[in-house]
Amino acid sequence: MTATEATRKGEGDEARHGAHLNLLIAANRFSGDVDQIARPQGLTAQQARVLWVLCFHPAAADGLPMGEIADNLLTRAADTTRLVDRLVAAGFATREHSSTDRRVVRVRATDAGRQLVEQLEPRMRAYRKQFWEPLTEAEVHELNRLLAKLLWAERPTM
Repeated sequence: MTATEATRKGEGDEARHGAHLNLLIAANRFSGDVDQIARPQGLTAQQARVLWVLCFHPAAADGLPMGEIADNLLTRAADTTRLVDRLVAAGFATREHSSTDRRVVRVRATDAGRQLVEQLEPRMRAYRKQFWEPLTEAEVHELNRLLAKLLWAERPTM
């Protein structure tokens, strides 16, 4: 069978479909597990992810614009606004207008937010170690490389 014939018959679609489903299932499982870790601290998994971005992003000290937070979470800006609202109300984050552009609002983790992340991080580290244990270190690096290649490849317009 030629490559053209295989393409017409959809060969490879089964593997792509399986990879897609496995990736979605892994993401859901990871999110659910993070939710269980964050819940005793009064956070959802999504709120915890915002706090991690606010604490670990290279520009975190300067505060992050909402768009940057949304990009790092791969979510819609409206969702990010709601998540940040809840973190601000709980005292884990602050909002400040940029000194150079009043249209830009920068979000920073508060001391309480950073302390909370410090409390959660040992459990997260242990969880990540357990979650990825079935893979060798080389396999984790390769999977990370392949996912980055997939995620940041130029996409055709749908």
